[in-house]
Amino acid sequence: MLVDELENMKWVLEVNTDEMERLREIVEERGFGSASTALKRRAEELEGENEDSCAKFEEEAEVITHREDKKEDLVDEVEAQRCIAVEMQSLLNTVEVAPRSKRRGARGRGGRFKFVEG
Repeated sequence: MLVDELENMKWVLEVNTDEMERLREIVEERGFGSASTALKRRAEELEGENEDSCAKFEEEAEVITHREDKKEDLVDEVEAQRCIAVEMQSLLNTVEVAPRSKRRGARGRGGRFKFVEG
């Protein structure tokens, strides 16, 4: 799923950030002069890019999660509407059958009435 892929990419970026930090510390400890300054600058640029990528992935994950939630809500709504349609069809069938039954019942008695004297 896309959310899982984004989470995996976020994890990779975090691992990369940790590794860049470790390498920066090594360079600082060993002190490579002007090369050290350039490497530090590049490490900081990469860390910034990495952080930006992490933020973008988090935003995308939130958007995807929101879309998934909306999709589930719509599926629930469609199911509810389907149930309503089935219920309405059942009621319609009942309404259509009732008048026919009354007409058949009247014909079955031959139109005769039974009087009860009280």
